[in-house]
Amino acid sequence: MGLCLDKIEESIAYMDETYDANFGDWIRNEDNARIVAYNMRKYVDCYKPSDFIIVVKWIVKDWTLKSIIIFSKKMLIEDLKALGFRKTDDDKSKYNRRAKIVSGLVYTWNPVFITEFVISVTRSFTPNEKCRLLTNMLEIFEPKKISEILSQLETKIDQRTWNELFKTFNADSFKTSKQRIKRTASMLRAYNIGHSS
Repeated sequence: MGLCLDKIEESIAYMDETYDANFGDWIRNEDNARIVAYNMRKYVDCYKPSDFIIVVKWIVKDWTLKSIIIFSKKMLIEDLKALGFRKTDDDKSKYNRRAKIVSGLVYTWNPVFITEFVISVTRSFTPNEKCRLLTNMLEIFEPKKISEILSQLETKIDQRTWNELFKTFNADSFKTSKQRIKRTASMLRAYNIGHSS
C-alpha cells in the first residue's frame, strides 16, 4: 500500500522526537502557508501525484479556504499559469501533473467551495487559461458533480469561459465515448482522503 495519512503522522512524529522539534505543528500552521508552499513547490515533480495529493491534504486538513488558496497559488497555480504558454512535452506533462494535484486537493469538497477556490485562484487568468485549467481539473469528476460545479460557476465567471466549459462537459462525446482519465488505485485513494460520506 502506498502513502497514507497514518504514515505521514508516524514519520512526522519520528522526526519531531528524533530532532526535538515541532516540525508537524510548524508545517501545518496556516501562518506558514506561503513558505511551506514555496518549499514544496520544488518537489512537485519528484513524487507521484497521488503521494503529493495525500501530503497536501495532510498539511491543509484543518486550514481555512483562504489559507488553502494562498498555499495552492504559491505551490501550483503560479506554475500552471506560466506552463500554460509553453509547448514542449515536458512542460505539458508538468502542467497536467499540477492540474491533477489541484483536482485531487478539491475532489471531495462541496461544489460551493470548489467554485470559490476556482474563482480565487484563476482571477489573473485569461478566459483561455481558465478554460484549459478547469477542463483539466474537472474531467476526473463524475458528471453530476461537474454539473453542480458548472451551475455554481455560471454567474461567477466570464460568460465565454462558462460557455466553453458547458459545451465541453455537455458534449455527447464527453458523456458517452470520451476516455475517462485513468484513475489508478493510488490516485483514487488520494482523491478520496478527507471524504466524509
